[in-house]
Amino acid sequence: MKSYEGEDRRIDKFFNLSLDLLCIASLDGYFLDVNPAFMRTLGHSKELLLSVKFLEFVHPEDVQATLDELEKLGEGRKTLYFENRYRCKNGSYKWLGWTSVPANQVIYAIARDLTNQKKTENALRESQDKLLTQTRDLEQKNIALQEVLSQIEQEKNRFKQEVSANIEELVLPIVNQLKRRTGTADRRHLAILEKNLRTVTAAFGQKISRKTLKLTPKEVEICNMIRGGLSSKDIARILNISQRTVDNHRNSIRTKLKLSGKKTNLATYLKSL
Repeated sequence: MKSYEGEDRRIDKFFNLSLDLLCIASLDGYFLDVNPAFMRTLGHSKELLLSVKFLEFVHPEDVQATLDELEKLGEGRKTLYFENRYRCKNGSYKWLGWTSVPANQVIYAIARDLTNQKKTENALRESQDKLLTQTRDLEQKNIALQEVLSQIEQEKNRFKQEVSANIEELVLPIVNQLKRRTGTADRRHLAILEKNLRTVTAAFGQKISRKTLKLTPKEVEICNMIRGGLSSKDIARILNISQRTVDNHRNSIRTKLKLSGKKTNLATYLKSL
């Protein structure tokens, strides 16, 4: 008898000192006994916990899942793990993780407070979501940066093409004309000038080309001279053509640039390009 009494005391001590929530419940939804951890965790009195169905304490969103689990226990199946939320005395809810075993028409259950664990999981999930959002933002910015770099590379290539076109179409023809009209010493200087001009960067020729593709190379050359302030007489002398021919070119240029019949000064217009 003393052995049984000693065993009962040990069981009672284990029941009362356990940090986990221990309980015995009926299949119709009442707690038959709960250990002190229930009162410490939820704040309710033992009398209240035993007087009403435990579904009264379950979060509304968890009631159906709890009923389904209770039905399984009524069929004799164990609950290896189940989570739901229980209302505390102050109105807040605690997450509890349950392991339950049915026997002799009652349920023996152990629950552990998961609230802090859930908070940690939620914080981790929020951090992961934030990190994912930041990663996506960085990916979008990287795509935008690649597009900008691609545009810069295209602009560099376009600029190189402009330089080459401007030198070949606008500058070198004039240098060649001057070479034929100057002495040996001057030709050497012009050769140096020709070499250095190949590094000049200007967009006038490309602007003319974008304005109209109908201008001939000679007309582009004359446009550049007009833009530089040369008169028809000066242009005729440099190109070794008659002034009448220069005037014909000027009229053709005005027509192609849609300036015919307008009072717009050709030199002023070309300088605006």
